[in-house]
Amino acid sequence: MDDASTDRSVEFIRGYRVKHPDLPIHLHINEKNAGLTWNVFEAATLGRGAYFWMVAGDNTVPEDIWITGVLASLRIPRSGESS
Repeated sequence: MDDASTDRSVEFIRGYRVKHPDLPIHLHINEKNAGLTWNVFEAATLGRGAYFWMVAGDNTVPEDIWITGVLASLRIPRSGESS
């Protein structure tokens, strides 16, 4: 979900999709910034999956946290953990 940002994030996401065509990455671009609440609502409404993970603004999620979150949502223990 792009909120009409000027940080080149759309360019980055388009490039990432080209490099990883096997990943189901969807990009919705707003013509104007409607604010955080609207963007979160719109992203949740447009989502097609069972889960929604919102990362605010230009923040990032460290890989180990991302992997832990995905595995937990699928109820798959991490390597070395018991179920």
